Amino acid sequence: MCTALRQPHSGRRCRQNSRPRSCWNGRRSCWDAVLLWPGRRRHNGDGPAEIRRQNPHAGQPLRRHDRTFVKIFQPLGIETILTDLHDLDHVEDLVKHDPSIRLLYFETPANPTLACVDMTALASIAKRHDRLSAVDNTFATPYLQQPLRFGVDYIVHSTTKFLNGHGNSIAGALVTPHTAQMKMGGSIWQAMKLAGTNCSPWEAWLVHNGLKTLAVRMDRHCDNAMRIASFLRNDKNVERVNYCGLPSHPDHAIAKRQMRAFGGMLSFELAGGLEAGVKFMNRIKFCTLAPTLGDVDTLILHPASMSHLNIPKEVRLANGITDGLIRLSVGIEHVDDIIGDLEQAIG
Repeated sequence: MCTALRQPHSGRRCRQNSRPRSCWNGRRSCWDAVLLWPGRRRHNGDGPAEIRRQNPHAGQPLRRHDRTFVKIFQPLGIETILTDLHDLDHVEDLVKHDPSIRLLYFETPANPTLACVDMTALASIAKRHDRLSAVDNTFATPYLQQPLRFGVDYIVHSTTKFLNGHGNSIAGALVTPHTAQMKMGGSIWQAMKLAGTNCSPWEAWLVHNGLKTLAVRMDRHCDNAMRIASFLRNDKNVERVNYCGLPSHPDHAIAKRQMRAFGGMLSFELAGGLEAGVKFMNRIKFCTLAPTLGDVDTLILHPASMSHLNIPKEVRLANGITDGLIRLSVGIEHVDDIIGDLEQAIG
């Protein structure tokens, strides 16, 4: 069984175990229904979901460290551009003038800066030009945000995170109103059957079990995160707090419009840079150092010395990942215990 294990802070990344996948199981169908319920609408259609053929003049070019895009997608003939999705005019111009773009893909709130984008606007751009849209809704979960209500075509979840909530399974979910693709013989069904993307019955049972307490857990995650963000905002050793529930967050208005509450994820920048970040991580006592998120326990990550250790500094900085940035997956423990540990670690 896989779980979230405490990581000694050595600058090395943890690897999670993989396990074989079965084609289908009945337990998974139960949480399929739960995930699809919020904002469900039907649309029959069965089409491809490429991203685009890359135009190097259209947006930010891919680099060798964009591992999924370069090492997995490009050999399959699927190429990607990166661009600022806050600049809606630029996004529409890209889509309008490049017919090879097939899909707009985004994450909101995004990891680890908690940036949010306007799903209604992006989905509308896609539809105006007969394209598709997809969003990673892992941070928010269906309890806090239902992208189908905003016109998005596909939603992906890492159910390993908040949906399971207990750090003891590895699985994922795809939600779409394009029901023909999901039925036997449809393109998604075929991919799931032939590529082995289904989780095992045991993993499905663990996710199904976690979903029973999703609402209770998410309420506590949100309450704790807001308290902690407010505490960090007033600490002289913290330069910035990234939490979309704070009015000072640049995307607060977008998050307020799209989410019922602001989630359990936040990040903050320590004033002392890399040295302060490493020192902070080595002082943590109550919380857990781990590269995952969405657990009932509070999990802490220092990207510059852990998850993004091998990413060039200039690339990290361009994406808002500074030397002193700390990502916090706020758990459901008593909030005073979490704050007490953060306070003593900051020093």
